Amino acid sequence: MKRTKRSLILMLTCSLFLSRAEAGPATTRSPDEVLLVVNLNSPVSQAIAGDYAYKRKIKNVLSVQCQDSALSAQNETMTLADYTRSIENPIHGYLATHANIAFIVLTKGMPIRIAGAAMGSCDEHSREPAGIRGHPSVDSFLAALDYPNLPGTMKIDITGSGAIGCAYSNRYWNATEPFSHSKFGGYLVTRLDGYTEADARALVSQSLEAERGLTHGTMLFDVQPIFGLGDKAAQPAPAVDKIILRESPWSEYNADMRGAHDLLMSRGIPAELDLTPTFIGGRSNLLGYFSWGSNDPRYSREAYQMLFFAPGSLSDTAVSTSARTFLPTKGGQSLLVDLIAHGLTCGKGYVNEPLLQATASPTIVLERYTSGYTMAESFYAASRFVAWEDVIIGDPLCCPYAKSDYQFDGTISRQVLENYLARSITMEGLLNGRGNFDDNIRMLKSTGAKYFGRALCLWGAEANFLHDVERAREEIPQVLAADPEIILEACVFETVSPRVNQIAVPDWVFTAFGQPMEHRNFRYDDMIYPDGQRRPMGRNAQVPDESRLETQLWFFYQAASYIDIGCQAIHFGQVEIMNKNDRDNAHWENLLTLVRAYAAQHARHHMVLCNGHVPSGGLMRNGHPLLDFHAFPLRVMEQPDKPQEAILKAGFSDGIYGRSKGGPTFSGWTCEHLPYLVELDNWGVSKQPGQPKAGGNWIWGYDEITWFAHQTKSYRSDWLRYAWDWVRKTDTNGYLEMPGSRTETSPLDHKRWYFANTPSPAVPDGLGDQEAIRAIWAANPPSRRKTNHGPAF
Repeated sequence: MKRTKRSLILMLTCSLFLSRAEAGPATTRSPDEVLLVVNLNSPVSQAIAGDYAYKRKIKNVLSVQCQDSALSAQNETMTLADYTRSIENPIHGYLATHANIAFIVLTKGMPIRIAGAAMGSCDEHSREPAGIRGHPSVDSFLAALDYPNLPGTMKIDITGSGAIGCAYSNRYWNATEPFSHSKFGGYLVTRLDGYTEADARALVSQSLEAERGLTHGTMLFDVQPIFGLGDKAAQPAPAVDKIILRESPWSEYNADMRGAHDLLMSRGIPAELDLTPTFIGGRSNLLGYFSWGSNDPRYSREAYQMLFFAPGSLSDTAVSTSARTFLPTKGGQSLLVDLIAHGLTCGKGYVNEPLLQATASPTIVLERYTSGYTMAESFYAASRFVAWEDVIIGDPLCCPYAKSDYQFDGTISRQVLENYLARSITMEGLLNGRGNFDDNIRMLKSTGAKYFGRALCLWGAEANFLHDVERAREEIPQVLAADPEIILEACVFETVSPRVNQIAVPDWVFTAFGQPMEHRNFRYDDMIYPDGQRRPMGRNAQVPDESRLETQLWFFYQAASYIDIGCQAIHFGQVEIMNKNDRDNAHWENLLTLVRAYAAQHARHHMVLCNGHVPSGGLMRNGHPLLDFHAFPLRVMEQPDKPQEAILKAGFSDGIYGRSKGGPTFSGWTCEHLPYLVELDNWGVSKQPGQPKAGGNWIWGYDEITWFAHQTKSYRSDWLRYAWDWVRKTDTNGYLEMPGSRTETSPLDHKRWYFANTPSPAVPDGLGDQEAIRAIWAANPPSRRKTNHGPAF
């Protein structure tokens, strides 16, 4: 990759290119699979190793004694004899009795380069014998520890870009499954290094921070079109046969970067592709960075030094000696260590000339990384050679895109519950005829939604109950075929009308309550509040009194019917306007206990998630929250001096932020604050639509969803991102339920429904917000390993 060399085509024995294989499911990797190696002769090595062992709970720690590379550039290179004696032999001995090890972590203070090896590259004019001319990296040489003894190992003779040498073909190259030593041989070796001890420690802290949730950022691909754009369809090029005669055309790396950009965009992950000749700098919050570094003819050191990175970021540059030192130096090619100093979490570099073929394929490394593989698995799967010049920097377990857990049965852990809440979307009427069913499924699958709020939303359910339930019964299998992990929410609302008198009470409902069976219909008059307490709720309807047995029979019948057809969540509406005669919530407890008992026998995962709107902060009984999570409107506050704009503010109106009550939950875990959803709610329109200061909770004269729908697409996109961030930062117990499908009330343009779908013949009124939703979620994977749940005002 020397800039002075002309790029010639790579001679391949294979004439076909590999397809862009997508990886299978990743597995969670354990700290017990990591061997941490510490140099007792280096105080900085000991400090970094101690920090890593503590933060990652590493138990396998091996002490060695070798020269301290943190002291001088000369110490960064060690002889093969010293390497074998002080590093390889002790590690080989440890591994002989620890077959579970997959990852090896080295630290600053351990040399980066070996002199006098048979593997690795050297200058093409070298007169040294082939057996001692190589200068491989310590890391890559160690990664191939047992390769010479493995059947099928392929040794490659390499010539090009002013270098000659030997490497092994990486047996894990382009693998589509998790790494194991027993299957692939070798080890995945990374190191914790940087200019300073603090830089090396930060690699681990940033890894852990990213796994708690990625920040908003983008991945930058700085293509240099002067080299040609290449053929995206031909990348990544395959691993080669036993002889490489030339460095690959530089256009191929451009093509691979372009392909990686397309991959990320298809996954809804923000990415910037620059196709201008300008070398790009002045970027912050980068989550990924791939470029030509100082091999770019327009390279600017000043621009390079203006790149700053977010936790979880990953990078490689096509620069021959980007990892030649981890100590301050002057001159030479651009350095990986500078990016580490600017916050990079994971990176790859090279201690000597590797040829362009050695760079990590951007397409593969990012496909694996964003599929939930560790950074070590991602980089090694993307790298063609071992026992070569590669150095991979960072915590090998770094895995911020790990697929979230959605498994539960009978009870649900807080983490799994929050994973669902973090992928919740209001889909009012999905199962009762609202919108185009097929396009809704397409949209929801595209965004990665997992919890479909109000999917079966029957306000005044008694109007056509049996027909609506049967229609939903036919449609639910189609939804679950798209993703069996989806939870569909049905609603039991705070309204009832005399039409309930037309519905027969099944025998099994009486039995559930220990009541004698009767051949009769439900009785409206026995559900509503007595005179003096009544509250209208809809046309010719009243708020039911949940303390009355008849109401409990009706609510139970609805909930059980929804469970029978495959719904696994029930939204009980405004629960606190139905308990005027149940101030200690004993009747609510009785009803929910019966609903949960029914779910234990009939629900798909033997559980139903119960929620409701709680203006007091929680539906409590003897210090226990009765619901599995809370829900409430966002409580959007208009800005009268800024036409049509609105914000969120803690303490405004009766917002739930910081007020969600906790305690011992049904699922067995205890919390100070129960997790909750906030949604863009609907309740109508004021007498002055589009005007400010209508009073109450109106936003420019509208309810929340109608106000939102009236904004421009760009404003809605920005506002959703703002609302997501604001909720998560204000109270870590809260999650924004994205708008997907919802009633709106718009007398000015007579629109009656909000759809987030991309506009199409199937959904001509779609507002196209699905891409914004997908991008926000892609940038914010559900958090893992949380321990501190509380508001942060």
